[in-house]
Amino acid sequence: MKFHSIRSILMRIVRRLVVWLLIGISIFAINGAYIRPDEQPIKNLVLIAMCGLVVLIYEVNVHWLFVRYLYNARWIPFLIGSVVLLGTVHTLTYSAYPLLQSAAHISESKIAAGTSTSSLFYWYRIHQLGILGWLYKWEAISLILLNPYFYASLFLLAALFRYYLSLGFDVRQTELTNLALNQENNLLELDLLKAQLNPHFLLNALNSIYVRVINADEQAANLVLRLAELMRYNLYETDATTVSLDQELNYIENYLQLEQARHGQRVEILFSSEGTHENLVIVPLILLAFVENAFKHGIGGQQQEAYVWVEAHIEQATTLVFTVQNSLATSQQRHFPDQKSGGIGLPNVRQRLSLLYPNAHQVDVEHSADSYSVTLTLQLASATVETPHS
Repeated sequence: MKFHSIRSILMRIVRRLVVWLLIGISIFAINGAYIRPDEQPIKNLVLIAMCGLVVLIYEVNVHWLFVRYLYNARWIPFLIGSVVLLGTVHTLTYSAYPLLQSAAHISESKIAAGTSTSSLFYWYRIHQLGILGWLYKWEAISLILLNPYFYASLFLLAALFRYYLSLGFDVRQTELTNLALNQENNLLELDLLKAQLNPHFLLNALNSIYVRVINADEQAANLVLRLAELMRYNLYETDATTVSLDQELNYIENYLQLEQARHGQRVEILFSSEGTHENLVIVPLILLAFVENAFKHGIGGQQQEAYVWVEAHIEQATTLVFTVQNSLATSQQRHFPDQKSGGIGLPNVRQRLSLLYPNAHQVDVEHSADSYSVTLTLQLASATVETPHS
């Protein structure tokens, strides 16, 4: 990155030096032809002075007036800056004449008697018009525009052409980028549509299976029904900003029933819910991460009997206290090296809680050699009160 920055700076310096060199070549080639024989001793000095004026005009316009004002259509600051630059060039020309005339050892009367093709005659006329002549004398302005500004104009036009060429390229690139984004959005919408079709198909298939097995195996039918309820909840409820607390707890209970069927008697799974949940709402699936964490990182790999206990109760009408406790095998202690972390899988839900329930939640973690417990205390709102947005 540092090398790239240095290289970029060097490239800008080289480009400027090339422009200055081209300015010098053009002035020496064009204006040098008007040097009179008696002015030959100061030929280079006169041409270098003219190059300095042209470079000043170019640099101020291209790297200040154009960039800050012209390209941003700030016309008034651009015009004011251009007038100030014109006056500055006039003042420098006025001030340089005595030095050039003295270095040439040519009398002013001889310069004044010369033709307009004399290189010093231009500087002489500017000096005769006065230091403030550019403010009220058109001749002073025309002399400036027909000399240093004329040489600079060729390079200023090139800079403008380069800018608008690159601007057109950027517009085309932006159009191509937008087109690519639109195509990606269309593909994404198609993928989302496919993703919606498949779960709907599976949900309908589960309902069909339930009808077929209910008479043959009531327990299996019950599991299929609970799985269908989980899918239905994910499909139709979780798009909402909030759901009722009863719905969320029913979802947790169905999830636990399926886990019980999967683990069998090896894992003791208990669920209890106390308190009045009516009218309380909660962000969907915010509790599931704590339950999943118990199964994924708590009882996994244990050969002996294990347990997962889930309890939810309401305090002070709107405060949910949700506790998940699970057994922890000795080999599993390495999964909980830091009590602050809350175990693997919980940092993400902590962040989500901070966004959805700022200053309205608390997560407490306790773990020992053989157990792990996490308690979420959450201030809930009722269905008639504005709730947090996800």
